[in-house]
Order: sequence, then structure tokens, then C-alpha cells
Amino acid sequence: MGGVQWSVKVARFVASADAGKSVSARPCLQVGTKRERSRWDYDGSRYQGCVDRSSRLAATEAPLIVTGAQATAGLRVSLTAVGILASPAARRVVVTYEDGRQATIHLQRPSPSMQRRAGLARFRYAAFAVPGTWSVQRVVTESASGRTLWDSVAAA
Repeated sequence: MGGVQWSVKVARFVASADAGKSVSARPCLQVGTKRERSRWDYDGSRYQGCVDRSSRLAATEAPLIVTGAQATAGLRVSLTAVGILASPAARRVVVTYEDGRQATIHLQRPSPSMQRRAGLARFRYAAFAVPGTWSVQRVVTESASGRTLWDSVAAA
């Protein structure tokens, strides 16, 4: 998009097992952006976020949202890549932007091979890029019937 390559990857963070404790795996998102300045010169960045240790992407918990920005030489954000990882009960995410506009982001179900590669059995996701800065003030996850599962305003 606009000369910038971007990627969103689902992974899992595996904590090492201490004496007698089980190994825990937490879902993570990795977002990367890259802009080619010349044939051998690139500007790139990588961002990662993981679900909190106490969470397992439950329906009533916040989705994991990771963004990665790619700026121009003048430090103006030219593109923001966005990754969202949510509970399997969530079907869409409704965001409210700083100017009051709303947008609905439909979550996808991963293929079985994607689930195996990520090492996670159940989740829904979205991955997209937008020109400029992606800045939201409210995030709401909804079920297939439209019931609110989690609301960032109510959680604050």
C-alpha cells in the first residue's frame, strides 16, 4: 500500500516451565512494516503484543490489538498496519475514531493450517492497513447476535 509492505502474524509466547509448573502459552500478534528507500536500503519496524498472562482471549475480555506505523522521511505517518486477535465468540469489532465516526471490522475465522502454525486452537482475527494514523478512542467487541461482549469505555 503506497510503497509500504506490511504483515500481521499470529504467534504464541511460550513461558519456560519452572520446577513442577506447567508451560503456559499466550497468544501474540506481530506487526511489521517496511518501505524500500532504494534497492538496498529499507526502513522497517516490528511491533509485538501478547495477551496478558491471566487472559486466554475470553469473550468478556479485551481483544489484543497491535498497530505498526511506517513514517515518511519527514516523520509523517504514511501507513498504519493493524492486527486484531479476539475470542472465538466475537464476530466483529466496532471502533469509534477520534472525530466520532464509527467503523465495523468483521473478524475472520482462521483456517485449520493457520491455527496449527499459530499453535492456538480457537480465535478470530482481522488484519488490515490504513493510510495515515489509525487512532481510535473506543473499541467494542460484539457477538454474532450483536450483543456487546467487551467495551473499552465500560472497562475503563
